[in-house]
Amino acid sequence: MNLMNKAIKGKKKALCKGLLSKTMIDQFIIDLYGLSIPELPSIWQTKTQSANQWKQLFNPSKQDYLKYGYLPNFVIVRIPSKFGKGWYVDRLTIQASAPKVIFGTNYYGIKERDYEVFIRRMIACCQLVGLPVTQAQLEQATLREIAFCFNFIFGDSFPYPQEYLKRMGFLDIGKRYDEVKNTDFIESTHGYQGKYYNGQVGWGIYDQRARIISQAKTQEEMEVAEKMKNGSLPDKIARMEVTYQNQNAVKQHLTTWLGGNKKQTRHLKEVFNKQLSQDILIDIFNKFANEVNVAALEFPIMPQETALRLSSESGMTQAEAYLWLAHSLCVQQTGSLQLKEMLDKYFRRQYRGRLERSLAKIIKLRPLPKSTLGQIFD
Repeated sequence: MNLMNKAIKGKKKALCKGLLSKTMIDQFIIDLYGLSIPELPSIWQTKTQSANQWKQLFNPSKQDYLKYGYLPNFVIVRIPSKFGKGWYVDRLTIQASAPKVIFGTNYYGIKERDYEVFIRRMIACCQLVGLPVTQAQLEQATLREIAFCFNFIFGDSFPYPQEYLKRMGFLDIGKRYDEVKNTDFIESTHGYQGKYYNGQVGWGIYDQRARIISQAKTQEEMEVAEKMKNGSLPDKIARMEVTYQNQNAVKQHLTTWLGGNKKQTRHLKEVFNKQLSQDILIDIFNKFANEVNVAALEFPIMPQETALRLSSESGMTQAEAYLWLAHSLCVQQTGSLQLKEMLDKYFRRQYRGRLERSLAKIIKLRPLPKSTLGQIFD
């Protein structure tokens, strides 16, 4: 076993199904200021160097992952010293995945009690690349970006995620964030991924199986990929992420959940918080999983006559059935977010509110059979 394995891995936790369902954070970016960094080993590369700035970076290669296990990405930014010759370290930026730091893979989740293990292994990663970073320095680092995540595990009776994720592009996560952009894409190496984002907050849902199998770099990731292929680990997993994409988003949104003010620096320890993670994820998920729109997306897949028959059997009046069928066809054709925008363009918003309440009442009083998508959201 090499030095990195001894320093970082230590005693492994039991890799069981329970670890999958933990609420967690994943990718993060932090900035450390006021560091004194000695001469670096040759593994570091100069990215840019000018009269005003000198950037050095360490991005682990495929060989590094196989030799040492998971390693973060590091960037050192130096500026000219104001006191004589030489360079002064302005900041050290670290980008990493918290679950990968602990497990070597983000197949498993982490929670509050994993914090001390995480810090110890982060220190070991820094030392390996020649950075004498302490726990105090990591805890005082500025949190610049953070992703909150959850893995949804589905049983054998459900299809693989790509079979239903394709349809989720017709849903939306509400009107909370302005100027939301939508991108939906299918890649042979990633499975299906849907992303909803703006300049501050990103939301995504992914086929976790396809991502791990196609992107496995560490020994742990390769072992997980093989176990998913042979059926010894659950592999029908949809992964949800909510990402605060810059420091302004981190300050603004964490203040909403944690209190304080929107100017204060936030730190990694604050987001190792089970209640915070759950609150943020549930808030976004509930906006996305609007029951009326999910049911509407399922409904028009069937022939119209079948849809009318089911509406009648549920107890709907003709007017209710016609309203429900019309709404469902519009959602299926244009998507719920686009439908809201069009309605608000030509009619008063309160009219849409009344319409949505009417549709919700119909579904509540006249429940319809649910297909796979509705069962998945439940």
